[in-house]
Amino acid sequence: MVRMSDVVRGLVREKAADEAKGSAAPEAPPAPPRTRPVAEVPRPAPPPRVETPPAVEPAASLDALPLEPALPETPAESAEPLFAELQLFLARVREIIRTGDAFPWSELEHLIERCVVSLERSSELFWVANNTIALAGVDYLAFHQARVAALAIAVFKATLVVLFFMHVKDSTRLTWAVVIGSVFWLAILLVLTFSDYLTRAWLTFG
Repeated sequence: MVRMSDVVRGLVREKAADEAKGSAAPEAPPAPPRTRPVAEVPRPAPPPRVETPPAVEPAASLDALPLEPALPETPAESAEPLFAELQLFLARVREIIRTGDAFPWSELEHLIERCVVSLERSSELFWVANNTIALAGVDYLAFHQARVAALAIAVFKATLVVLFFMHVKDSTRLTWAVVIGSVFWLAILLVLTFSDYLTRAWLTFG
């Protein structure tokens, strides 16, 4: 028979043993909280190496270069002796045509070159040719022929300057219209001026 006391004692002992086992077993530490992995920050790239260029010797400045000696500019030829020489040449041309001698082309070419150079450097020859007063004893026909020749050379040179140096040759039609209108207006002024000057002797007084 099992006594009630033994049952009570056995139960008590089992409870005591269970309590002793529970107290003897160490409690496990709590697990640490999970942390999210931190993304690795990229390291900055090292700066590129800059290679220093080799030292260049400074070039010689233009001021340090020796200047070439400037050629002395020849003074412009006087217009009045040149115009008188042109008159004498034109007067001699009439005699050459009458006699049938050889024409002096080289002398004519040299004379035209001198007239061109004189007109390039100054306008004195142009104004001498515009002078209508001839000295006594001068061949009037040669005088007026020389005037026409000098003015023709001046007009021809001005035409070349306008066409090529001012680039009117390759310009638009509007530019051509402006140039032609200017020349036409100048022609009107010259015609009216000379018509008044040449017809003053026609007036009679009294």
